[in-house]
Parts: sequence; structure tokens; C-alpha cells
Amino acid sequence: MSEKSDDRKISEALDLLEEMAKSRKAELLALVATRYTNLEELFGTFADDIGTQVKETYEEGKEKVLGFVSSVDKMVRRNPWPYIGGVALGVLILGAFQGRSKK
Repeated sequence: MSEKSDDRKISEALDLLEEMAKSRKAELLALVATRYTNLEELFGTFADDIGTQVKETYEEGKEKVLGFVSSVDKMVRRNPWPYIGGVALGVLILGAFQGRSKK
């Protein structure tokens, strides 16, 4: 009988909690809505800041890469033979590694 008594007590406790939740439903909903609004504002501001920083970083990186490419282009156009020789040597070494026997 003690098992049924325990089950009944648990059931009564759950019923009591449900009644309390129903009676304070409006208060709980208002609290959750307020907290959600605050979080939404916080994350919205955070997302805007991050988006701005990413865009600025992208633009800075783009400018640096374009400057580097431009300077390399100028050097290669002035004196192309060392670069042609370097590429040929790189291809030769890569071919030697690829063509080696795997025994």
C-alpha cells in the first residue's frame, strides 16, 4: 500500500505545481518575454558589430593582397628570368618526387 500512497503523493504534488504554474502563467510569460527581448537586443547589437568588423577586416586584407600582387607583378615584369627558372626548378623537383619508384 505504501507504493500507492507514494504515487498518490507524487500525483498531488504535480497537480499542485501545475495549478501554481497556471495561476502565475501571465507573470511567467511576461518575465520570459522581457528576458527574451533583452537577449534579442544584445545579440542583434553583437551581430551588427561583428558584421562591421568582418567587413572592415575583409577590405583591409583585400587591399594588402592586391598591393602584394601588384608589387610581385612589377618585379616579374622587370626581370622575369629568375622567376621562370624558379618555377622550372620547382616543377623538376616535383616531377622527381612523383616519378620515384615506390619499391
